Amino acid sequence: MLVKRGFYRYLRHPIYAGTFLVTFGWTLIYGAPVTAILTLIIGAIFAQRRMKSEEAMLRARFGEEYDAYARETDALIPAIW
Repeated sequence: MLVKRGFYRYLRHPIYAGTFLVTFGWTLIYGAPVTAILTLIIGAIFAQRRMKSEEAMLRARFGEEYDAYARETDALIPAIW
C-alpha cells in the first residue's frame, strides 16, 4: 500500500527533508557559512541520487499509482523541489 497520509501528503521524502534541515541547521548554529553552502550542494547531490533510486523502485512496485502521487506532491522541499 502506498502511504499518502501525514507528511507524505506533502512530500515524497519527508525523512530526507528532515535530515537535510537538521544537518543544515547545525552549520548555521555553529556559524559556518562555507560549510552551510557545501552542505546544501553536497546534500542536494546525495539526496537526488538516493531519491532517484528509491523512486525507480517505487514506480516498479506501484506503477501508475506512484506516478500520479509524484505529480501531486513535491519531492523534498514544498513548492520548490
